[in-house]
Amino acid sequence: MRMIKVGLASFFLLFLMACGETMSDEELYEEAISVLESEFAEPNEFTLEYSSFEMTEIEEIGDNLYEVSGNVFDAYQNGAGFTVKISIDSDTMDYEWMIE
Repeated sequence: MRMIKVGLASFFLLFLMACGETMSDEELYEEAISVLESEFAEPNEFTLEYSSFEMTEIEEIGDNLYEVSGNVFDAYQNGAGFTVKISIDSDTMDYEWMIE
């Protein structure tokens, strides 16, 4: 069921972008967390916690290319850094992610 929610949220954000709206930092943060959950945590059956929005760096690194960086913690409070690059091109959203 969570995958459907992620898909609907992404579709809604793409719809806003097509209408000329830009994504807020909060929306970029939520999209990055959704990517990490659906691409990394759920397939590996991990329960993860992420740094708060206030402790996350969000930077526009190009035209409609954003980088969201922060920290991720497992159930034992072991931490790692994460970076999600989000590229938005009218009706398409692409991303790359890395946990190090």
